[in-house]
Amino acid sequence: MRLSSKVLAIGFLTVAEAGLLFKQLPANRRDSELRLRAWIVDRALSGDIITEQSVHAVDVATWMLDRHPLSAYGTGGRKYWGPGEGDTWDHFSIIYTFPEKVTVTHASPQFLQCYGDCLCRVYGPKGTLDTHYDGNVTLLLQKSSEGGRLSNP
Repeated sequence: MRLSSKVLAIGFLTVAEAGLLFKQLPANRRDSELRLRAWIVDRALSGDIITEQSVHAVDVATWMLDRHPLSAYGTGGRKYWGPGEGDTWDHFSIIYTFPEKVTVTHASPQFLQCYGDCLCRVYGPKGTLDTHYDGNVTLLLQKSSEGGRLSNP
């Protein structure tokens, strides 16, 4: 597999993680103004969390791998949110398979009490590249004198 020059420093990629942890705000579906204000929890308005938010973590993984997935399988559902809090699912878990049998695991829980982050982490034999939507990008290499951290302004 031809690696993207973006991640060559960590060596041949073996596996990656991409996910979104989202603190969801409740929405009252009986009030149309609140429904529009909380459009993200309305499947008809947002396409569900996986197409509106989680896709960004998968985009980063495909950018790093410089490939599109060959296949995907997963599951999800609605366990936590009660009536009146929209109709989107509150969790997803998907395995993407890329060329050369590189797998990307994707998890996307949407709960009130969780860390908020959109991340992508790729692993190779020489190191790990860790990205966060609203935080640092870190390159951890075998040699501690290499790599580094880039902060989000």
